[in-house]
Amino acid sequence: MYLESRRSRPLLPRLPPMSPHHDFNFALPEQQWTNEPIRAVVTGSSGGIGSAIVSALLSADESKVAKVFTVDRSSAKSCAFPNERRLIRLETDFADPASYQRLATRIHEHTSQINLVINCIGLLHSEDVRPEKSLRQVALPQLHALFAANAFPVLLLAQALESLLKHKGTSVFASLSARVGSLADNRTGGWYGYRASKAAHNMFLKTLALEWGVKLPHCVCVALHPGTVNTSLSKPFVTANYQKTLHSPESAAGHLLARIGELRPVDSGQFIAWNGERLPW
Repeated sequence: MYLESRRSRPLLPRLPPMSPHHDFNFALPEQQWTNEPIRAVVTGSSGGIGSAIVSALLSADESKVAKVFTVDRSSAKSCAFPNERRLIRLETDFADPASYQRLATRIHEHTSQINLVINCIGLLHSEDVRPEKSLRQVALPQLHALFAANAFPVLLLAQALESLLKHKGTSVFASLSARVGSLADNRTGGWYGYRASKAAHNMFLKTLALEWGVKLPHCVCVALHPGTVNTSLSKPFVTANYQKTLHSPESAAGHLLARIGELRPVDSGQFIAWNGERLPW
């Protein structure tokens, strides 16, 4: 998600590097971690942030971005670039573990290696799922749905794409999380399922970073918090009090790609906010 608790907002730096409303105009920020053309996989690419990230990547020329694989439940839902030959749309059932391996096989048909993965899959609410305001509202089916969408995909995706990341060049594996998934930053309570599923996501990511620090030492694994973003995920919970800190999807994508662009191997295993703040787990 992408909502910050009002009580936790003062923990943000007083002078963030960029304004939430900065207009990135879909330009790709400099990616200092690689001199090679980017071959990217973006999951959840039909969502507000995912589609804006894809647009920013495709705004660069082929010398900087060679291929972009968009992954969604339906390939027809992926970003619309009908004449963009660098864009390859793939369909995956994120609830089916076998579907991830089929995804890797499909990517292998086009390239032997990738160097950027951005996971944008997430769920806060649906017809059957709503954030809990009290313990009485906690229900097991909702918990299952939240963990299936927010926690498990990051691990299944890493498992499937590991072989494509095994090369000598630097690569980045980034997954969108949320500040409310931080144990240390939980000062307001509520939202049991969403908080817990994002905390599980963060533990998976941190543990993955430790394993890949040995097996894939050139891969930087990070969890990213995009801030409060004006998307269908957060819209039902955004009030007038959030307007000054509300990002557009394009602005959020620009901030996130700027943070990715600054990454170094020492940053692997970190939880990083849109403005560069290192968040506590």
